[in-house]
Amino acid sequence: MKKYLSLILLFFLFTSCEKSEEDDVTACGVANPTQNLTWLNQKVKLFIGGPELNGVVLYKYKDSEIIQINQTVSSKVYDIYDCNGQVIMFNDANGLDSYIANRKKVAILYGTWEY
Repeated sequence: MKKYLSLILLFFLFTSCEKSEEDDVTACGVANPTQNLTWLNQKVKLFIGGPELNGVVLYKYKDSEIIQINQTVSSKVYDIYDCNGQVIMFNDANGLDSYIANRKKVAILYGTWEY
């Protein structure tokens, strides 16, 4: 019994110290952007369904950092923001297609859903 208890304690010790990908990411000049970018933190707090149904992904596009918020419960599926929290709009479908084709994923900042 003592042997199993020791194994269980070791398991919890190693798994509780595990860092997630977003813990090491710097975006828009701050570490842990889902906590330290006020506008992004406010949006993450509004998520319904948790990380299984949502995602915040950091992309590089045209030498800029772009934060894309994906929500399965939203009618728009995703929104694209600059580092100041301003929505990025594309003039036409070609602009959006160019963004999708040329963006480079840097990291998933929250959740599991990337689009």
